[in-house]
Amino acid sequence: MPTQNTGKITQVDASQPLLHQHGYEIQQYGTLRDLPIVIDPSARSESCTLVNQILADTIILYHLYKKHHWLMRGHTFYQLHLLLDKHASEQIELIDALGERVQTLGGVAIADPRHVAEVTKIKRPPNGVEEVPVMLSRLLEAHELIVGELRVAI
Repeated sequence: MPTQNTGKITQVDASQPLLHQHGYEIQQYGTLRDLPIVIDPSARSESCTLVNQILADTIILYHLYKKHHWLMRGHTFYQLHLLLDKHASEQIELIDALGERVQTLGGVAIADPRHVAEVTKIKRPPNGVEEVPVMLSRLLEAHELIVGELRVAI
């Protein structure tokens, strides 16, 4: 039975989810919010840029760990399968800490997978399965790249 629109919000209306919302960006990527922290805005901006690069590469590293975890082969399959999954879990914690740091500095953390793929410096692996030593080498090279970025950032 239809109800008459009185202009008042009823309890039923207030409990309905707000679906299909559209809006605009309230902060663009690469910009800073003005925060009351004692770090010069130019230093905060540079830090956000450096941390976002490390964040993008760490997100890719996480996905490499998961890919190799799923595609592991051979007589050491089980041990490597577990090891790679453990390292992937550790990357998730780092990703969260890096993203939170960018936000704390007033920036916008890189997060969209398409944007991450554009920004990462880690070379894209083939879509198929590689030999185990190649997969492990790829992970080590990705770590080396990120460690190098951390040294520059420091």
